[in-house]
This record gives sequence, C-alpha cells and structure tokens, in this order.
Amino acid sequence: MQEYLRRLLKDKARLRKWKRIMIALSCIVVVCTVYALSLPAQTFACDKEEHTHTAECYDENNELICEKEEHTHTDDCNKQEEVNEQEEVVKDEPETINNEQVSQESEEETTTTTTTTETTTEPFDLSFDANKDKITSVFMYYKDADDKWQNLDKGDAKPNSTELYLKVEFDKINTKNLLEQHNGILLYSLPDFMRDFEKAGNGTLLAGDKNIGTIEIEKNKVKFTLDQTYLKGLVDKGSNQLNGSFYVKGQIDLTKINQNNGEAKLVVGDKTVTLNYGPDCIEKFGSVDMKKEMSNVDKVNNYLTYTVTVTAGKDGCKDLYVVDKFTSNANLVSYAGNISSTETTLTSEDNNKDPFETIISGATHGKIYKASISDATTKIPDAGVSDITNPCIVWHIGDMKPNESRTLTYYVKLNDKANLSGQTIKK
Repeated sequence: MQEYLRRLLKDKARLRKWKRIMIALSCIVVVCTVYALSLPAQTFACDKEEHTHTAECYDENNELICEKEEHTHTDDCNKQEEVNEQEEVVKDEPETINNEQVSQESEEETTTTTTTTETTTEPFDLSFDANKDKITSVFMYYKDADDKWQNLDKGDAKPNSTELYLKVEFDKINTKNLLEQHNGILLYSLPDFMRDFEKAGNGTLLAGDKNIGTIEIEKNKVKFTLDQTYLKGLVDKGSNQLNGSFYVKGQIDLTKINQNNGEAKLVVGDKTVTLNYGPDCIEKFGSVDMKKEMSNVDKVNNYLTYTVTVTAGKDGCKDLYVVDKFTSNANLVSYAGNISSTETTLTSEDNNKDPFETIISGATHGKIYKASISDATTKIPDAGVSDITNPCIVWHIGDMKPNESRTLTYYVKLNDKANLSGQTIKK
C-alpha cells in the first residue's frame, strides 16, 4: 500500500512538471507569433515563377527547349512587396485631402450663390457713372411768359411758372441682364431742385395699351419696375436691348434755388440747362392760400364781422400785401374801428371793433392802413392818402415762414338808414 502511494505521488509530481513545461512552450509560441505578425509581409509580389534549368530543359543537341525563364527570388522581390504596401497606405491618405477639396468647392459654390443673390437685389441705376452712357438726352420743359410749354436740353431760360416736366431718353440697356441681374428694376435720380412729383399714368407703365410695369417716386428717385413676363418675352424674341423714355412732372423747389440766386442748374454730360427764376424768386413765385369769410352778423347794431386767413406755401413768402375791398354797393357800408391812412401795427386784442391779427408764436404783427382802390396798373395802393373816396384796406404782412398761417379780423358797419332793397354787398 505504501509503495502504491509513493508511485502515485511521484506521478503527480511528474505531471505538474510537464504542465509547467507546456505553459512555458505556449508562451514562447505566442510571443513568436505576435512578433512575426508585426513584421512587414514577406510574400513575393513578383509574377515570375522560380525556376532553374535542368537536363530535362535541353534536347539531344543540347539546345534549350524549356519555355520557362530562369528566375530565383531575391530580397528585391520582398522590397517590391513592401513598396506596394506603402503605396496602398499613401492611397488611403488623400481621403482627407479630397474631403478638404469638397469643402472648398462647397464654399466656392456657396459664395457664388450669395454673390448672385446680392446682384439680383440691386436695381439698374441710370444715375450711376458706369451707366450714364445709357442716357441719350434729358429735356426740361417749362412755361414761358405766354404760359406755353417750351423744352430745353441746353442753355438758359426764364420760366414763368413753378411747374416743370423732365424727360429722360435712354437706350442700349441689356434686356437679359436687366431681368436676371436687376429683377427688371430701373432707377433714376431726379434733380434736387424739384419736388412734388406726379407719376405719369397714375403709376402705370404702358407700351401702347399694354401694362408693362409700375412707376414709384420717393425721395427724388423714380423707380420703374418692369413686368418680368414682358421682359422674358423680349429675351425670348431676341430683343437684347431696351430703349425708351419717361416723363416726370414736378414743381421747382424755391427754397433750394433761393440759396443759388434763384438759379436751377442741371448738368447732363457736356450739356448744362439753367433755369433762372431770379433772386426774388420766392417773392414772385411763392404760393399763398387765402380764405375770406363773414364770421358773424350783428343784426341789432348792424355790424358784420369778416376774417381773412392767409397761409404761406412750402417756400414761405416775402413782403406780402393783402388788399381787401368790396366789389359792389360799397357805398352802403364803411370800415369800422380805428383804421387810418397811415400804417398802424396790429395787435392780437379784439378792442372796440378795431381790426386785430391772430399770429403764431414768435411771429411779428403786420400793419394795416386805409387807401383808395387803385387802378389796373397799380397793384398795391399807397399809404398816406388823405382824400379817400373809394376806400379799401391794405394788410401789410411782410415775410412769412413756410406753411405759416395768420388771420386778420375786421368789422364793417352798415350805414344808418341804408336800404338794401334786395341788393347784395359783395366782398
């Protein structure tokens, strides 16, 4: 029994020893395998078969009959394989470069698209220096001393009215470019000495009876928006150039030209148009609105109350006089209050039927006097006349600011025992 146990223990010891040896050998195999796999591939890449001629490759005359080429694999064959592997790696690298190129192309495409979008939002402005060669002529139309319209494309003129017409002729505008790059929109800057423009055709552009677009005027710029269907039709028909003209009506801005001795100048190319309204242009052409009404009737004391309201236009006015008179049956009435033939400064107080004036804050009161009604050759009756048989009153306002308004109130007394007998007193 003891012998059996001794052999059993000896076998177990031998088994443990073999296990250690096998584990050590397994580790060596693993290490060698990993190392071998980490080395470059040593497979032969050349397409030649290794061959050495033997006696079987020759005939009885000792002539070579073998069709194979003698070849022995060398290290060069291995190097060729390594080069091929390196080339394959290099071929993998351009993916990053290609990605960068695609990104650049996308950016370039985006940039191109953005540029095109910006171009289409800009109208074609005939006033730009680069486009002024498209304008063939510009005419100013004005009214002469006989109130007839005259046109002027160069030189001087003396208008007799504040009304003006401007005509602009243009040609050789590329139709396709206007449609695709400018959305069919034309602009033109109007002279800064004009204002209060009127749109021709109520803002509609016509070609014969056909509506081809719209007209808008804002801040001294006229904008023509041509119908895109109309422009596409021209392009499809091969009409590559747009020729035409347009009119704009307006008023002279007296406040602007008053700073230039009453002259308005328009320069187009080598031509200059000068409109001379004179240094007293505001006095001569300034507009004034006047309204007269009978505001009250005192039937007990036989008094009539009249008001005259004067409103200056956009340019104001200078040295303004207002002459008030009765056109019929003036012998039935007389001006009430203290009005003499000498100029007297008005006040704002309604006192004992004296005339008074309502003015804006900061304005200076005008003056009033009684005079004889003048003849056709005299516009303003003189003050200081002692013998007045056919009276009128003169309201000397003086200068008024733009859009300023003031009112004169005066009284008229119906003469005692005067019988109208159906007659009307006309103011």
